[in-house]
Amino acid sequence: MRYAKTSVVIALMAIVLPCQTYAQDLSADMPAQTVCGSYNNPNLAGAATSMCNSLLPGFKTIANTTFKFNTQLLIVGRQCGAINAFFDPQSKAVVVCYELWNDIANRLKRDMQYTDSQRGQLAAGAMFFAFMHELGHAVINLYNVPVFGREEDAADQIATMMMVALIKTKPDVERGFTAGAHWFFGNRQFVLFKSAFSDEHAVNPQRQYNIACWVYGSDPQRYLPFAQYAKLPAARAQRCPSEWQQMLNATRQMLAEHIKH
Repeated sequence: MRYAKTSVVIALMAIVLPCQTYAQDLSADMPAQTVCGSYNNPNLAGAATSMCNSLLPGFKTIANTTFKFNTQLLIVGRQCGAINAFFDPQSKAVVVCYELWNDIANRLKRDMQYTDSQRGQLAAGAMFFAFMHELGHAVINLYNVPVFGREEDAADQIATMMMVALIKTKPDVERGFTAGAHWFFGNRQFVLFKSAFSDEHAVNPQRQYNIACWVYGSDPQRYLPFAQYAKLPAARAQRCPSEWQQMLNATRQMLAEHIKH
């Protein structure tokens, strides 16, 4: 895997937060706060510790430095009984399940084409993209942002724009985040059943190409290696800069008052 060979230090994961049942700071400047939920499945112990100590604080930093929230947003890690992440509008919480982190780690353990360093990069990139996708849902719902088409596609676009903005300020996470987001939607099925096409999400291979296109379109020269790694077809690549610009224009009009500049 050429694009992930360089050793990446996930800077945001250096933030440490003790694992507590409720870890909140009700500061007006930081309305997004973390909650570390309990678990009763011993197989989730490692995932819970890792999320509480590293991932959740990083998620909180991203939320509070990116958006202006006029209400408290909870970022919750907990046992869900399913491999999932979601936004709960009733509790105003982005929930990232311990099972999701556990599944990502187990999938990567079984994939022998990667080194341990590469697995760490991919896992962190996948988790951060999953969080930023759900944060996109939170912003859309909390502020009644109008969306043309599927909300899931809009959340992917918001997550990709956040990822591009983040790696411009922290280039040491570039390969881990982009490759991890792409890997996350790797299709684990050889056959796509009809139910995949009736789902509110685009099918995973399409989401992979969308992410590759939008990242590439943001800076074709810089992200050409990522486009090559993702095998982005030339016919799609030609349109990617205009797709990216369209996304930026929509963001400026729909989200401008909610984004920190």
